[in-house]
Amino acid sequence: MTDWEADSRTQRGEGAKRAAQKLKEIRRLESLFPRKPFLGRNVPKNLIPRRFTTLGVTNLFRNDLPDGWRLLHTVVEVDAQQAVIELAALSHADYDARFGYEGR
Repeated sequence: MTDWEADSRTQRGEGAKRAAQKLKEIRRLESLFPRKPFLGRNVPKNLIPRRFTTLGVTNLFRNDLPDGWRLLHTVVEVDAQQAVIELAALSHADYDARFGYEGR
């Protein structure tokens, strides 16, 4: 169970609502990925953080989530088929920090 799943079940009010909204959008995206693996904004190769390139990530896509969060995924080939790997769900501040946008 993710933190958002736990929050959406145990919290009340706005916190639970926001967690549920993020989960709903992630599930919607996951349902689209098999047909549209390249869904989202393509992150230029020269902007992919080293943390991901050292793991062998050669392509990166960003999808917006509620409350300014971002879902990052990559597309790989497995047995001659494309597969989506979700790498991270980041808050706006964490996304900016990871991509070096702090202080701009």
